[in-house]
Amino acid sequence: MTGQPTGMNSTTLAIYDHVLNDILQGTVAEGGLLPTEMELAARFGVSRMDAHAAVKELARFGIVRSKRGAGTFVCKVPSPSLARHL
Repeated sequence: MTGQPTGMNSTTLAIYDHVLNDILQGTVAEGGLLPTEMELAARFGVSRMDAHAAVKELARFGIVRSKRGAGTFVCKVPSPSLARHL
């Protein structure tokens, strides 16, 4: 897990930050199910593709894992010090 989110527009970054904060604060625990991309898109008033890009970036860092037909689950909660670099 190194690097910064790449190539995200402001709405995608807002979703990414919101979901990451929910994970760090324990709102969604390890093993917990994230809202669907459609739910995230509706909550932020953006396209599903923006929500998908945010979730994909979280998956790139190994924080979440999507299972087709089941949803997206938190597979690793980063430490607060590491999360500052994400």
